[in-house]
Amino acid sequence: MFGELLQRYPPLACLCPLMNMVQTPFSVESLCERLPSNTQRYDNTLPVPSMATTIPSGLFSPQSFQDKITMKLPNGWQCYHNPAEGRPYFWNSSLRILTESNVADERVLGRIAYWSQAISPLLNKSPRNDYDIVLSVSEGSEEGMGRCGYYLVDYNLEVVFWLREVSTTSMGLSDVRGPTHLNLLLSEQFWIHCEYMPPSHRDFTPRAQEVIATLGTLCIDASSSTGSVSPFHKDECKSYSESLTQVLETGRTIQINWCLARVKSLLTQSRIINLFGELNARADRNVVVNGQFAPSETTTFTFWSIVMFGIPRIYLARWNSIWVDRVTYTREWKKLTKDITEELIYGLIASGAMMIANTTLMGLTSSNIVRVLAAIGMMISLCGGYSAASLLSTLRVLGGCAADAANFIQMNEDVTSGLQGMALEHSIPWTLIVWSGLCLLSSGLWELTRDMFGFLGPRFQLSSKDMMIPVLVIMTYLYGRGYFRLARLYDMCSR
Repeated sequence: MFGELLQRYPPLACLCPLMNMVQTPFSVESLCERLPSNTQRYDNTLPVPSMATTIPSGLFSPQSFQDKITMKLPNGWQCYHNPAEGRPYFWNSSLRILTESNVADERVLGRIAYWSQAISPLLNKSPRNDYDIVLSVSEGSEEGMGRCGYYLVDYNLEVVFWLREVSTTSMGLSDVRGPTHLNLLLSEQFWIHCEYMPPSHRDFTPRAQEVIATLGTLCIDASSSTGSVSPFHKDECKSYSESLTQVLETGRTIQINWCLARVKSLLTQSRIINLFGELNARADRNVVVNGQFAPSETTTFTFWSIVMFGIPRIYLARWNSIWVDRVTYTREWKKLTKDITEELIYGLIASGAMMIANTTLMGLTSSNIVRVLAAIGMMISLCGGYSAASLLSTLRVLGGCAADAANFIQMNEDVTSGLQGMALEHSIPWTLIVWSGLCLLSSGLWELTRDMFGFLGPRFQLSSKDMMIPVLVIMTYLYGRGYFRLARLYDMCSR
């Protein structure tokens, strides 16, 4: 059937005179180079129509029953499924073609045959035959052959490549620092391909020991160093090693290749970020190797830090510590979100306590000044609780991976001030709680002082101005001793 389709759909005549040169450019509208990562597999799709059907008898019509439950494939094609995601892909061993396009559709199969024959003269100019061809053709109902994206897979070098010279810019790859960087970029695409379409005709088992040894090394590094550049937590390293060992014991090629490809893809991404194999490789996660330093504090941020008792500086240091060189790690992100979540919960509790205390004081006092201060403190604590609840709801819907952290930080990052705006935002709850506490303290001291002097007698009655002096003195002393700092308050709440 495939041979008949090759005769029915001859290749583009315009390509024939260009076959004498391997570096001949193809039309962007027809045949174009693509990356394995440029996939639409995670996009929403239209619903597939369904209808009632008749199920043949499996006892008296076994062949009809088998035909009913089996996908009919053209000769030479085999169907496999991604073991984790379930997406089917197809392999033709004689043509060395892998594709996710539905070859059971005759129109799609004709386009694959068409483009396979169109590029065969270029492929034949090379003596190599140790690669696979991956094609992705149009599956729409439009006339003609549509578009075809392709790439070639080299299993020996563990890279992908193309028929002609291409630039990293046109392919959507980052600028290259050197041969090691380029090799890692192409290797990442290779493992992404093997993750999406694990080859059934290749056995990655010999690579398993290297991966297990790498995971063991990263486990020790993550356990013994606070600045480890390991992309995995030590518990993840152990889990991956144990799971990989279990899969290897089954001997199932597809599953083994998929597991190794998934882990190798993550490892390669980390190595690209950390300049693995290069002279200026990142030896510690706090080291800046790409010149991405955090911006200096702006005047506005400095002013608000003073007003907010220095709390924004604490949060800014913490956010910058997980975004060094614009790189983040899963374990650091999880730790920070866990700590901030606990602080916000403590903030909600403290806000509620401040509201109750200020409300109680308002009902007990007869002084208008004390009532005003308590009312202000109650409203401030209410705002602090609302702010804490709002931030808490935002954090709870965020993912726990490094990619989720990077997306969240980039959404809140400013070009000139960096993460200072986010630091100010996360400082609001505890700042308002501290201000509410100051109002409560001031009103309480005011009321106690009035009662004390009132008890001593009329001759000791003081005016409002006189009573402000001891309150200001005590508040100044406490502020100078650092009792209004977030770290001190957090330690007191944690006890």
